[in-house]
Amino acid sequence: MIFGIFLLSQNSLQSASAQTTAAPPLFTPTPTSPDQIQMQSEPSPTIQLPTASPTTQPTVTPTNTPIPTSTPTPTAAPPSGINTVQMKSAIQKIVNAHPELHLGVSYINLKDENRVDVNGADVFTAASTNKVFIACLLLSQVEIGKYSLSQPLDGATVGIHLQRMINQSNNDSWASLMKFIGIQYQAPYAQSLGITSYNFQNNTISPNDMALLLYDLYTGKLLTPSDTLLLLTYMQHTNMEDLIPPAVPDGVNVYHKYGNITTYLHDAAIIDDGKNPFVLTIYSSLGNNTLTYAQRLAVFHAIVITVENAQGIDTTSVLSSLSPSSSVTTQPALSQQ
Repeated sequence: MIFGIFLLSQNSLQSASAQTTAAPPLFTPTPTSPDQIQMQSEPSPTIQLPTASPTTQPTVTPTNTPIPTSTPTPTAAPPSGINTVQMKSAIQKIVNAHPELHLGVSYINLKDENRVDVNGADVFTAASTNKVFIACLLLSQVEIGKYSLSQPLDGATVGIHLQRMINQSNNDSWASLMKFIGIQYQAPYAQSLGITSYNFQNNTISPNDMALLLYDLYTGKLLTPSDTLLLLTYMQHTNMEDLIPPAVPDGVNVYHKYGNITTYLHDAAIIDDGKNPFVLTIYSSLGNNTLTYAQRLAVFHAIVITVENAQGIDTTSVLSSLSPSSSVTTQPALSQQ
């Protein structure tokens, strides 16, 4: 079955984020489980790379942004015609070229549901990518009337903490919402979505399951159109745009959530050029210190550009602006069937 695609208006997303003002200080909860303690320290990258995409914008200050009134419209779409065999082979070459990295990559085409993965079933520490899962669980409970985004929580509101958790990857807001929702609801919710690898106690998930979550989100299976748009708005212009976004050309929308802790570096994204949208998740862990941060970014960019080439997206503009700090090369554009 081919599911409808949400074609979002860039103007409506920008207008939603433009309503932001300064937010009150947060109450800082104390984590009580090992995975919460781990998630409290996400280092900021120290290497600044050139920017090739309009998705890198000034940091958005979280506010209680109202739900946008413009909602996605599901539409039927023909098959994509992507050569997934060649795509997988090209991704595998990049992965094989970097045995020092444990890489997991998962791709889903939103037009025809074709999937590609390399180590996609491998389970990784999720880091902050799990915050999308928490956001979907929270909004699903809001929709049935259990909670309200306007109700007070730890010096702010539930809605403000939601925005901070996703857009700024704020760990205090994450901890507040985890305590507010209750961890006992996470496993049943994951099971109801067919997500089998998520473990809230260890904070682990596979790239395939994260890709499934984003696919279901973007095709309207999880939330109402207005809540879907609200969450996607927060997944743009985040406080870390180093990973997937710089490898995406101007005019192509990116909605993503990164994860960055200790040796783990991930990004999970929906990429929509208005013609052939897709989900791409890239998870990585470093077994030793043989790669710099900039070199790891180059691996991410090579994978993204390889997939975009397979999609028929022109990546000429981004190739000239990405950091040449490693020997990582992209695969040539793939023929389509």
